[in-house]
Amino acid sequence: MFDITAQAADGSVVRIQTVTTLADGTTLTPSEAAAAARIQAASQSGDRLILVPKGTSLDSISQIIAKGTQAMKRIFFYATGRDIFSVTRLVEEKMSLKYILANHDLYVPPGDDAPVYYSASSISGLGKASRPASATCERYVVAEKNVSINMITEKVKGIDKAYFSISNCADCIEFNAGGMWEDKVLLNGLIQTWSDSKLAQRLMRQFQSAFKKNNFERIAYFWVGPEAYELLRQGGRLTRGTDAASSFDLQLPA
Repeated sequence: MFDITAQAADGSVVRIQTVTTLADGTTLTPSEAAAAARIQAASQSGDRLILVPKGTSLDSISQIIAKGTQAMKRIFFYATGRDIFSVTRLVEEKMSLKYILANHDLYVPPGDDAPVYYSASSISGLGKASRPASATCERYVVAEKNVSINMITEKVKGIDKAYFSISNCADCIEFNAGGMWEDKVLLNGLIQTWSDSKLAQRLMRQFQSAFKKNNFERIAYFWVGPEAYELLRQGGRLTRGTDAASSFDLQLPA
């Protein structure tokens, strides 16, 4: 067993960690998947988490590390409602998707089921932030329609909880659109996965391709939609949260 953290020449962090898997040798146990998702969520843009199943041979470890350094794990962006719908429309032309609200108990009335949508255009309010910080806005587990996704069940303070999370689905990605908060501040969005699976990586590539085809500008490590760029050009604030320090605000290139 090992846990290695190293810093690449570009300043990004690469973490290589051994994990316990199910009998198939590739699927993470629920606890390991949840831990990987937490590490991924806490990491900075450009950082990479590479997971190595315990008992893997040295030759296979080298292959896993090589694959892991090539995998796409996070896409940060700024997008208005029209910006983001232009992206999801292109992706949905290529793939039949479903969007399931993650941790739905935080957003819907007690006892309600997690909403499931088969197009981003069906999600009411997408592109308008429901909370003043991107990290607390709604997140959706996104997968192809035929992918089976099991709920996570756990007991919290004596109460049984069941919810959806990407930590329980290797073939899924997580989609947080961010959006406009009170018509004053545009919060960043994030698409991410902890998984190197073919399906998860295909989803990541499709979204990145859609950003490019819809003329999103690349500023720092963010993709910036046409309307979002115009907002920035006119002096609007693009940031991760209304209470964030101004150092976190996106700036036009010099």
